[in-house]
Amino acid sequence: MNIDVREDLKAYIDPLTPEEYEALERSLLAEGCRDALILWGDVLVDGHNRYALCQKHGLPFRTQQHPGLHSIEDVHLWMIDQHLGRRSVSVYQRGVLALRKREILGARRARAREEAGLPPEPSEDTPAAGGLKLASGAGSAAGLPAEAPAAGTAGAAGPDTPPWADGSTDATVGSTTGSAAGTPATEDDEAAGDALDTRESLARAARLSSAQVAQIEKIQQHATPELLAAVRAGDVSISAAATVATLPAEQQVEAVQGGKVALREAAKKVRDGKRKPKGDKADPADAADPAGDAAQTAAVMAALREQVATLNAENTQLKAEVARLEAQLQQLQG
Repeated sequence: MNIDVREDLKAYIDPLTPEEYEALERSLLAEGCRDALILWGDVLVDGHNRYALCQKHGLPFRTQQHPGLHSIEDVHLWMIDQHLGRRSVSVYQRGVLALRKREILGARRARAREEAGLPPEPSEDTPAAGGLKLASGAGSAAGLPAEAPAAGTAGAAGPDTPPWADGSTDATVGSTTGSAAGTPATEDDEAAGDALDTRESLARAARLSSAQVAQIEKIQQHATPELLAAVRAGDVSISAAATVATLPAEQQVEAVQGGKVALREAAKKVRDGKRKPKGDKADPADAADPAGDAAQTAAVMAALREQVATLNAENTQLKAEVARLEAQLQQLQG
């Protein structure tokens, strides 16, 4: 079977840390690849790390076709939902994924309204991740089709169109076939879109605070690649990163190069300079988020405690080995 690994899908979700990747490798070597890899035609949708490790070690694996995927938007939404439900996903990544989902559903509903000749929905002033504004209306009319690559039209066959778009070819061995003639705006899509229309509802969907959502939006819009890398690495809290992101690019880079202390000091300096008189409304993205910072700090502390426990166990084993070797040496000398 030919499996197509698309780099854009592989990179759509943040990669595993080296420690997580090594743990997955140990698990696969010990127990095999128990869960099937999810495919969209020949395109790998879920299981990129497992597939790479199975190829590396010659391990067998199963594949499963997802019958509900008919466009690249469907693939992205499915990937987002899968990862939003995982506890290992960081606070920052949950926010990014939720913003991506809102952007996709908003664009789908906007196309549906345009095709139906309806006026555009009102949109928020806040751009989404990537700089696009997010649709925030009450929802599209029931049953309006959301655009997907049309089957049988010029240019329809392409990287965003499934190989069974004409409904004539099996997607996988023993799997169902489907048509990509259009991805309808289902009631589930409309409900999901409505549920993400406000910052508060988006926060609930991603299990975040409204302040965190505002801060993640600001980071996505203004942070330099260096600051983004620091956020993903856990070197700076989300609230501090959102504040530092308001600085010019060169100052952001300088703060990142200075390390964690420099980042905190840069954020404090910006906040101190933006103190507002009583009665002025503060931007939620500029506010410190003690709850979010505490959660992030707790996660870092838990990881450090686990690392300390591992090192202590290794130290105990090394001491026992040293004692055994010393005993052997004494026997040989005696």
